[in-house]
Formats: sequence, structure tokens, C-alpha cells
Amino acid sequence: MAKVKDDNNQTLTTYTYAGSRQRLITQEGNESSTNLTYYAWEGDTVIAEFTAAANNTLVWAKNYVFMGGALLATHTKITGGERLEFAHADRLGTRLVTNPNDGTYFEQATLPFGTALDSESTGSINRRFTSYDRSVSTGLDYAVNRFYNPSQGRFTQVDPIKFNASNLLDPQTLNLYSYTANDPVNRVDPDGKFWGAILGAIFSFFKHTNFRFKFTYKGIPFSFGFQGHFKNIYVGVAGFNVQITGQNSIFNQFRNFTGEFSKCLTAAGIPGGGGTGISQDAADLVLQISSLENVSPQALAVTWQWETGFDLYPPPNTNNNPGNQSNWDVGPFHINMSWTNKYINNGRLDISDIMRLNGIGGSNVWGNNLYEPSSVNQNRNNPSRWIPARYDGNPLANGRVAARRIRLNGGDERNQVKWYAPDPVDRGQKYDKWAPIWKKFFDCYK
Repeated sequence: MAKVKDDNNQTLTTYTYAGSRQRLITQEGNESSTNLTYYAWEGDTVIAEFTAAANNTLVWAKNYVFMGGALLATHTKITGGERLEFAHADRLGTRLVTNPNDGTYFEQATLPFGTALDSESTGSINRRFTSYDRSVSTGLDYAVNRFYNPSQGRFTQVDPIKFNASNLLDPQTLNLYSYTANDPVNRVDPDGKFWGAILGAIFSFFKHTNFRFKFTYKGIPFSFGFQGHFKNIYVGVAGFNVQITGQNSIFNQFRNFTGEFSKCLTAAGIPGGGGTGISQDAADLVLQISSLENVSPQALAVTWQWETGFDLYPPPNTNNNPGNQSNWDVGPFHINMSWTNKYINNGRLDISDIMRLNGIGGSNVWGNNLYEPSSVNQNRNNPSRWIPARYDGNPLANGRVAARRIRLNGGDERNQVKWYAPDPVDRGQKYDKWAPIWKKFFDCYK
């Protein structure tokens, strides 16, 4: 946004930016106004403001002090001196402002979408809602990457990452002007880019990181940790660790004691998995999907084996078209977006039913990030250099949509598996070879 005008076509504010959407100058008033504010940045944050003096020099006006990314205090030049004020935040933004020098304070109340409650407020500052900078003349919030209108609860420009911020199975994300997909009670958007991208980056970090946390309470050591993709979660007390997920978890110990998983693989003629890549977690997921969607375990196993070799978090198959995400195959069962949309459009797959099922809606099926967030941030204006990301959604959700695709193909089970994707001859042969093997395995394992 370069300029804001009122209903009479009078200019209220003019903005000047750097190449990265960082605001450098605000001019309050018309084009001849000398009321200019200049901004000094450190990284992605404004740390100081300056005003223009008559001799074309800059005069310091205000400092912003941060702690851990949150506004801690403002240090402002006033007539005859300076004023220090501390900002006390709630989850919506700065709620209370205190002055340690004279003991005064004031409160600014705000609704979840940022609308000011003036009747319940005793003062206000420009940093009111989340980390945004609110203009007195326009009432708009500067959110770094775009402006936000708190009276409408909408951004004034589309999301800068455009449809990479949307998901076909979460209709709220298709509105590129919406704030936090219309859920401001549970979500925040600190810089005007889609909240899901932020959360996705966090989850992407932990999904590829081994994490361990230790602390001591009343002399007793506690610990908590997990491996990448949140696998093998464990808790520890006084040096004794108990694993609560994964093949070695306490819940799978009875299986491990009897060797049921390995025993059933051997009974089916594929000792050690026979190079198929199947794990006990994958076998458990097949049985879970089968019980929820009424599709046989062997049909699911043959399909998954063919698609990604039982990988729970695979990279996408871009089908030699990395710039067209709608044609990608995504998730453990490599759900193709275009083909799934065809099922929805011709009424064979009910999107409203999918949205109602626990664990299915929104980004769970496709994942939060189709591209590695770091590659997007580093090459924001060059999508050709974006790197497809490993799946970070919900394997159960992805598998349940796959099961419905299989079931909707009609005919006998062989035909349903054969027409999962447009290579029916190979899939039919795959089914003939492997379906009896997987049936024998799952009959033993379950």
C-alpha cells in the first residue's frame, strides 16, 4: 500500500518502502506535508523512529525495546525530556502500559480481530494489536508484509505467498484476505503472512530434529524427548525412561516380547519385510485405516507399497512439474490433488463429509508446507528455486482419503486397487502378486 485517501479523495498518508516490504518513511497528510517519520530496522523489526528536521537532518523520536521477540518497552522523546513506558501483553497484543517514573498506567482493550474497545480503554499507543503498528490517521495496522483493517477483520491486500497459503480442503484458507483463517481466538499472525506457514515452519523444524528436554523438580530429575517426525516419544523420571510411542513403546512391549510383527512377516513369506519397507508403525496404520474406512488391509498395503514403499512422511512426486502443485502426488499414499478434486467435483467424494471427520480436515491431508519454508524465505521472488518438502501432514488423514478413493472405484477389490491411478496394468499385476501375501500377514498380525 503506497497511499491512503479519504472519501473526498484527500490524501491521508503516503508510504515509502524498501524492496523487502519494509516501510522506510511515513508521510502524514497530503503530498506537501513535512510530517515525516523514518524507521530504523534490525532484521524484521523496527527498533527506532526518527523525524525530519528543517535542515534535512533526522531527529530521534522513539526507541522500541524487545525481549524474546515481544515488545518490552518504548523510550520516547517528549517536550523537555524523555519518557519510558513498559508494555504488558496479553495474547492479543499490548493490554497495559505502565510508567515506572511516575507510577501511572493506562489500559487498552481490544476484541479478537483487533477492534479497539474505546469505552473500556483509558489510553492507547500505536503498538496495540499483536505486533502491528496502528496509524492514528487511517486506523490501519502495518503488519510488515501488508496492512490490516481491524474494523473489518481483514487484510487490505492478499497474502504475499498467495495460494501457497491456501488448502483446497480448508475453505477458510481460500480467502487470501482473512486473518488467521478467521480464528483469531486460537491463532495469531505476527507479520501478515499466513499463520499456517509459521506453524508449518515450527513443526517442520521439530519433525526433522531430535529433541530432548530435562529439568529437576524437588531434587527429582525429569526428562522428555522424541526423534524426528515426533517418533519414539519418551518420558523419564529419576533416571527411568518409558517410551510411549514407536515400536519399542510400552504399549507395544507385549507384541515385541512375542515377536508378533516379525513372526507374522516370516509366516507371510517376507522375513524382515522382504525389502518392502514396511514397519510396525506402518502396519498399525494400515489396520487403523482399514477399520475406519472398510477397505481391506491388503488393498491398502498394495497401494501404499506401490506409491511410497510404506514411507510415512515422503517427499511429493511432482510428476515433472514442480511449479504446478495441483498435479503433485502428496503424502504416504501420494494423493493427487487434481484427481481428488475430480472425485469431489463429480460427486463421488463428499468434501463436506471429509471436513467433518476427525483428523481429516484442512492441511492434515496435504500437509502444511508443500515447499521447504527455508527455501521459500530465501527465494521468495524466485519460485523455481523452491524445494518440495517432505510430507508434514497426518498420515491417517491422507490414508483415509486414499481408502475412499479405492472404495469408490467400484467392482471387485482387484479392480478398485488397479484404478487407483492411471497405470492399471502394472497395478493389477502388483495386486495379483502381493495381495495374498499381505492378506496372510495381516490375518496373522491383527
